[in-house]
Amino acid sequence: MKMDPIIIAAIIGVFPAMGSLLWQIIGNIKQGKWTKIAYASIFFLLLVASIIVLSIFSSKYFSYLPVPKVGERYEWQWAGENWIGEVAFFKKEKDSLNAQIYVNKIRNIIDQEGRVTLEPPIEVLRSTLDGDVLELKDGGIKLILPVRKNTFDPEAQYRIISTSKETLKAKLYPTKAFVGKVEYINENGVLKGKGDMVLINAKSTIELCP
Repeated sequence: MKMDPIIIAAIIGVFPAMGSLLWQIIGNIKQGKWTKIAYASIFFLLLVASIIVLSIFSSKYFSYLPVPKVGERYEWQWAGENWIGEVAFFKKEKDSLNAQIYVNKIRNIIDQEGRVTLEPPIEVLRSTLDGDVLELKDGGIKLILPVRKNTFDPEAQYRIISTSKETLKAKLYPTKAFVGKVEYINENGVLKGKGDMVLINAKSTIELCP
């Protein structure tokens, strides 16, 4: 976890001064000099220490990710169904955070010669109203998104067979992730393809076969 340079500088600058002041207070106590300055100094030390501790443990400096901000967009994928889309965060009112979502299904058509053609995506989910984003006390967020969901017939060129209005509810928590590019190289060292890779420090709730 990385701390902000301002916090580090404050700690480096304040702690030695606090130590020096505390040493003087201890010396006065040993000599029986309980003056108003000693009492005020003790109160000041406790106040400064409390502010530093609270600023460290209640700030973003010790969390992996902050709560989503206005204007940010997060990609959502479901590899098992070839779903890909985005959740966009915005502010409709002064003290609220809202979100909208859209998700499409990606289809690949392979011809007899093995060539892959990317078909136009088809809509799976889309917001019908502005969704709510609630900040949870344990550091997560809760999404409440009214959506329109399409169901398809894979045997009939993914023709839409039904459309329903549903509410997508999710509790999400920040975690560590790595994202970057990936290359597929065959045994002869020839580049066969490129893509993206996301490694996320979380386990799916879907049980996979060994």
